[in-house]
Amino acid sequence: LGLAAFYWLPAGLERSAVQLHNVAGPGYFDFHNYFISLKELFSPSRYFDLGATEPKFQFNIGLVQWVLAALGALTTASPRLRRTDTIFFSFAAVAFIYLVTPGSVNFWEAIPLMSFFQFPTRFLGPAALAFAPLAGNAVRWGEQVGPERGWLKAGLGIASVAAVLLAAMPLMYPPVWGEFGAVTPLRMIGVELQGRALGTTSSNDFLPVGVTLVPKAQTSVLDSYKAGGPVDRVNRVALPPGAAVNLLQQKPFYDRYVTASDTDFVFRSFTFFFPGWMARVDGEQVPIEVAQPEGFITFKVPAGGHIVEVCLVDTLPRKIGWIIAGLALIALVAAVGLAVARPSEKLEAPALSWPMAAAMAAVLGLAAGLRATADGADWFRYQSSGTQVVVAQYTHFVKLERGLELLAYDVSRAAIGPGDPLEVTIYWKTEAPVPINYQVYVHLIGSDDRLYGQSDKLNPADFPTVRWPTDRYVRDAHNLTFPAAPPPGEYRLVVGLWDAATGERLAAVSPAEIYADGIVLPTRIVVKP
Repeated sequence: LGLAAFYWLPAGLERSAVQLHNVAGPGYFDFHNYFISLKELFSPSRYFDLGATEPKFQFNIGLVQWVLAALGALTTASPRLRRTDTIFFSFAAVAFIYLVTPGSVNFWEAIPLMSFFQFPTRFLGPAALAFAPLAGNAVRWGEQVGPERGWLKAGLGIASVAAVLLAAMPLMYPPVWGEFGAVTPLRMIGVELQGRALGTTSSNDFLPVGVTLVPKAQTSVLDSYKAGGPVDRVNRVALPPGAAVNLLQQKPFYDRYVTASDTDFVFRSFTFFFPGWMARVDGEQVPIEVAQPEGFITFKVPAGGHIVEVCLVDTLPRKIGWIIAGLALIALVAAVGLAVARPSEKLEAPALSWPMAAAMAAVLGLAAGLRATADGADWFRYQSSGTQVVVAQYTHFVKLERGLELLAYDVSRAAIGPGDPLEVTIYWKTEAPVPINYQVYVHLIGSDDRLYGQSDKLNPADFPTVRWPTDRYVRDAHNLTFPAAPPPGEYRLVVGLWDAATGERLAAVSPAEIYADGIVLPTRIVVKP
């Protein structure tokens, strides 16, 4: 914690300098949408379908892992096996699991800062850290059998390691990234110009508070990037007639210019102001005025010739953070030095015997061999191709206009009662690049042709159709909402793609049951009284 003070201290104390509030609240980053059920948390790891653009990911601890951790936690019930650190990790594991599950929603709502975590699933990492020593502690139950049966304890340890490795095999085949290409500043700017990840974020949370209107891209800045630099950050259009500003030196956070002008003028830089930015004229600091509404740095330069500097310096919180980090580093080096100079005379656990070490090595070798065999045999994963979706609940192929295809779907339940959720997953694919971003809908239609429930998205699977590949399907999950409880009866699920700009709905070009230009799924939903 101390070593990282150079980061977290200024980030915490200067958080009001950026629009951090954008990362919390309703919408995509609403933490209410990301709690995980206990059933999913404690279930075995699923196989990935590598034929999907984004395979369904399971947020779980793992069946083997939590069983071993539970056995390890139960050692606290034995006076002979009880350890203080086991009690600590047991409480920590329960606390982190609590934060991940829906039961903690009141806790999240009561503490406003919790919303900035965005995703409760982020606490799975600390939970795994707590579960690991508990799982390792499970083998201590072998100490109850006595030294004459030491082989039983050894066997328990070997079996535990083997079970963990086997259970983790599906996770060893994550989706593979395609050819990404070179990452350059110009390419990152191109991504931003497409409206994606401004300043590496998707909600503009790193924009300074002085930016009330995001400015358009400046041609002069883009041209200097294309030319390979240096980056021209000067607003030359705003210079008075006859004025000249020439760059002398440029570093990532430092620009040095020579200026010449017959009149006083305002130096305008295409740089957002943030605490720490400083302007100097002939070595003397001058006040910065934040231009509105863009939030750019501006300051006055007197007539004549001058040396102008614009640089980012450490603020007081940043200096204190570096001091704390430096002291923590010194303390760490000293602690390591003392530990080396005065090693512990007593080890809490004896070293592994040679037979035990050899058995563990054999288990690791077998796991590596299993992985190598699985690579060629396509074990522990799925690979859908063509119009096939291996993981789908129902196959239902319908070809649409513009080369788009409905391949299959899932329905969480065919019968629902009052207040029950209804989840529908649609599997889409395209035969050719899609030139238009289509929107998607899933409607619940009654026998009276009225709409009783729906889910609408700007982008199917939050993945714009113009970016869909042709070799993998898109998994599009929907949670239907009901304005009012639908009356008992049988209902149809109608799905489709449409263009919000024109109102056009893509029509099916292969045989299918149709309602209002939408595709009717074969499964009927029954609403119970």
